[in-house]
Amino acid sequence: MLILDALTELFSLLNNAGADSTQRQIAQSMVHNLDAISGSNINQASEICHFSTATISRFCRQLGFDSYSEFRKSLRSSLSGFELVEYMFPNSQYSTETIVESYKRQVSEMYRSLFEGVAQQDITQMAEHIHQCKNVVMYVSASHLVHFFLQIDFALDKHIVALCRTEQELMDEVAKMGKGSYLLALKHQLKLERYVDEAVEAAKNRGAMVGVITNSERSPLRKSADDFICFHGTLYFSDNLIMDTCCMMLSATFREMYLSDGHFSR
Repeated sequence: MLILDALTELFSLLNNAGADSTQRQIAQSMVHNLDAISGSNINQASEICHFSTATISRFCRQLGFDSYSEFRKSLRSSLSGFELVEYMFPNSQYSTETIVESYKRQVSEMYRSLFEGVAQQDITQMAEHIHQCKNVVMYVSASHLVHFFLQIDFALDKHIVALCRTEQELMDEVAKMGKGSYLLALKHQLKLERYVDEAVEAAKNRGAMVGVITNSERSPLRKSADDFICFHGTLYFSDNLIMDTCCMMLSATFREMYLSDGHFSR
């Protein structure tokens, strides 16, 4: 399964960084010259992006890479197996049937990778920690049906549950949190919602527990979260679909542990 790392970070900046920021300008230059950058040393990358080598090096570190060489290696790995064009931009040599078969094959590989990468014991531990808390705050950038299923699951387990979709809602709920509270954050790294990181830190400082489900192995929340579940994000499949699957795994586990016959009371 293809792991898009450097590409994910580059597109995160394009989607979220300020229009005139140095980071966005460098990311834009790199995206427009992916092939050249993947084969360039830092001096050549400096010429392509029109920034100094020191700035390029700092840019790579800000993305979470130890050096430009590590960034370039990740970018090469991303591009080497990148098959988006195979079914996103079909031409005369591709039929509808072959495009559909390719898509089905990639979906199968995606889910195989998901279940290999997400350990059931991590899901179980998250469910246990949520069960131990009285108040649960869930943050999602867009509500899907499975999020409401989780909300119902937690409510049936006699939790006080708040579902937040905006920065203001999240910060308001975090301000009420303390010991015995649990913040569950579903975070797509491509959206680069910095305020989620701030909310997690604030919740921890107030004595709450934190669980994170994300598509970025380089998420800064890995160190601070009590429960951290990560799946490999992609650019040519909907990460929302995989995120929802992780939520369904959590819902099924929680129901089996605490909402099955004989487990309806705390």
